[in-house]
Amino acid sequence: MKYLKLLALLVGSSLILNVHAQDQRISFDTSSLTFSPEDSGQLSILYESDDGQLATGIGLTVHFDSSQVHVDEIINLFHQSKVGIQILDDEDDIDQNPKTDTYITAAWASMDGGWPDTVLQPVKLFDLNITTTSEFEASGISVRITSSDVNFNGVGDSITLSNGIINDEPNRQLLFKQLDRE
Repeated sequence: MKYLKLLALLVGSSLILNVHAQDQRISFDTSSLTFSPEDSGQLSILYESDDGQLATGIGLTVHFDSSQVHVDEIINLFHQSKVGIQILDDEDDIDQNPKTDTYITAAWASMDGGWPDTVLQPVKLFDLNITTTSEFEASGISVRITSSDVNFNGVGDSITLSNGIINDEPNRQLLFKQLDRE
């Protein structure tokens, strides 16, 4: 009987842990992107959560090398619960990548936990109109989760653009994990 109670406790604990193992993912829409020097295009930033679950929002940064890629404009913003978006110099190397020198910071927050209020996911958060420089050879672009709902892990994405060829196998990885709460 003692072992049966222990087994029930272990199974119950694993179920509780699985409830908190849902992900919020930010990714790049890489369909039909190719770049060469002095080329322009659009890069979409997408949001998705496991099973389309609603959240309290998300915060992110998009890092890039401005000697290779310029962000001309940020358009098509997902406006529901948008806190803000801006382009900044990465003077403090917050992504710990010396190859990037600029980043975009963006955030969405909803006190009622009903974000995003759309039925279908993924949701486009915004588009980046970008232009490569005349010296363009290759550039990594990564998105990192800076804050996420306490019930989710945050999963970011990175891609590499290079001389007309885009790496069509994005490097999706766990870039932010919520700390366990008591």
